Amino acid sequence: MTVELLPPDEIARLKGLSVRARAVTEGVFSGLHRSVHRGASRDFSDHKEYSPGDDIRNLDWKAYARFDRPLIRRYESETERGALLLVDVSPSMDFGGGGLTKLDFARVTAAALAFILLGQRDRVGLALLGSGCQSTVPIRARGDQLAAVLASLDQATPDADATADALSVCLADAADKAPRRSLVILLSDLLDPRPALPAALRRLATAGREVVVFQLLSPEEVEFPYDGQRKFLSDELPDDPLTVDARAVRRGYLGALAELQDGVSKAAAETGFTFLPCTTTAAPAQLILDWIGVRHPGGGRAARRRAQL
Repeated sequence: MTVELLPPDEIARLKGLSVRARAVTEGVFSGLHRSVHRGASRDFSDHKEYSPGDDIRNLDWKAYARFDRPLIRRYESETERGALLLVDVSPSMDFGGGGLTKLDFARVTAAALAFILLGQRDRVGLALLGSGCQSTVPIRARGDQLAAVLASLDQATPDADATADALSVCLADAADKAPRRSLVILLSDLLDPRPALPAALRRLATAGREVVVFQLLSPEEVEFPYDGQRKFLSDELPDDPLTVDARAVRRGYLGALAELQDGVSKAAAETGFTFLPCTTTAAPAQLILDWIGVRHPGGGRAARRRAQL
């Protein structure tokens, strides 16, 4: 772990989502040997009318002289791509370790991704997945888009009305809303007991979309380090607190988790989306670097390590 890749407990000490996200973003760029934009398409597509906030370096002066109005060159990567950030706000996300809950980890990571994507002039939007798919920020690239995304993430709280099987339904809704050929990034614990989850992810990864699934789990959820009689309570289930012999149910729980991850991994292999699991004790910057390493093999530091559970 390098100094730049702040661990969650250090990030938790920083005040404000914007400050935390900038710290993660700086860690990402310090961990790269080349630009995130390397390999992006820059083929000219068409023009658009200049508006405040547009990069004046893309002004087409010949077109300005011809049409007597400022026009901006647009490229394929800008006209055909957009990025939609999906953040799970179900009650199970209000749990974690290492200084950040799963929801805090997701919010910081999504904010850092917004910094990076908007910085390379991608269009970015945000939707929160709880009792429904709430499109809080439409996909755009205007000057105040970063502020809008950060404000929505800053206000995101666990949705008490979300049930344990809501994620699959929300993903089906997101598949209807996400543009074709867009980049869709999901940050969730994926703790949906229904077998429909892998199918929902497969559907999301159609229509030419590039889908990235970050599964965020707490160390306790991965290791289940409990013993003796324990009481477990879920805000997403209607049942009363469940008291069990932790050692007796440990094998069954870990088997169910492995089955869930295996189903998602198979769906990823069949459909071509990226599945990256991690725990809330990992550095958010490293998670983003892992994705960049998968997306651009050989880019950044050699032999990037994928997040392991």
